[in-house]
Amino acid sequence: MGDDTLSSLPPPSSADFKIPKAPSSSFAVSQGIGVSTSSWTSGPGFVTKQLPKSKRAGTWNPGDLSVQYTTLLDGGVTFFQTNEKDDYCEEMLGMFDASSRSMEVAKVGTVFTPQPVYIRKDRSKELNPNARGGGRSLEVRMGSKSVVDALQKSCGRLGVGYIELYQADLGFSKRSLLYLGGKSSVVKGLADSKKRGLCNYVGVRGVRGRKNVERVVAMFEKNGAKLDVLTAELSIVDQGALKDGTLDACKRAGV
Repeated sequence: MGDDTLSSLPPPSSADFKIPKAPSSSFAVSQGIGVSTSSWTSGPGFVTKQLPKSKRAGTWNPGDLSVQYTTLLDGGVTFFQTNEKDDYCEEMLGMFDASSRSMEVAKVGTVFTPQPVYIRKDRSKELNPNARGGGRSLEVRMGSKSVVDALQKSCGRLGVGYIELYQADLGFSKRSLLYLGGKSSVVKGLADSKKRGLCNYVGVRGVRGRKNVERVVAMFEKNGAKLDVLTAELSIVDQGALKDGTLDACKRAGV
């Protein structure tokens, strides 16, 4: 290209320069697949004490889960969604992580339960007969501080300093309606947890409808944080999130 051609080109304009925009929400699940621990609880019988005959029949136990944990990590499935209500699943994930030889690092999400009185059974002895503990612990929960405190305890059970995703159930069951401080204090607790570095992302569950999503997004913004994740049921059977504006509201807010 000659000098004459270069001189004939128009000078660069600021309109020609575009700054690449970052994704609205950088939370992502490796392989697009995650694992829930909801079926690891004692209800389905996966981790209860079993007779050898039951084990031969195919009932799972913590040892089986430990092998599957490493297999999933090696296969690139690294996100595990647990819940403080899922019996001792947080403890199990901590044990599996400590003993895993996989080169991959697990990313964990857990959920806060907004109940004024939260009862948790310590099942550590069922996992390790030599462990200290046992019995039930009762917590009186209120305000945003309880949200942060609960995450610190979850991190302790998981054996980590922080987690990937911290969510709270804002659907508020009948028992949760009495939570002192209401939804605004729960959102503040989530925002505070993120600011303190206890989690990378924050989210909510149980919120449906365009107006409700917009309201929650505004609550996070008021507390200087961004709503990263909203968990909602979406399947062939239940497509309510498409019809009631939940999905559209999330897209507009970058959730």
